Amino acid sequence: MAKIMNILYLEVPAGKAQPSPPLGPMLGANGVNIGQFIKEFNDKTMDMMKSFGGADVKVKCKLTIFADRTFTLEL
Repeated sequence: MAKIMNILYLEVPAGKAQPSPPLGPMLGANGVNIGQFIKEFNDKTMDMMKSFGGADVKVKCKLTIFADRTFTLEL
């Protein structure tokens, strides 16, 4: 496994992650593939959003970023 470069603790609306500020620039500055993160996060949290009728339910997540620019996402 690659060396851990950073760990970010984020709070993002379920199913509604977007590359706009502040999320996109923060991810980009840490070497994260923004499109990959947004797709993975929205896919994992879409059911949460639907179960609350589309309301902005904020989901806390831990994003571990590795030296090879891969990451793990924990909700």
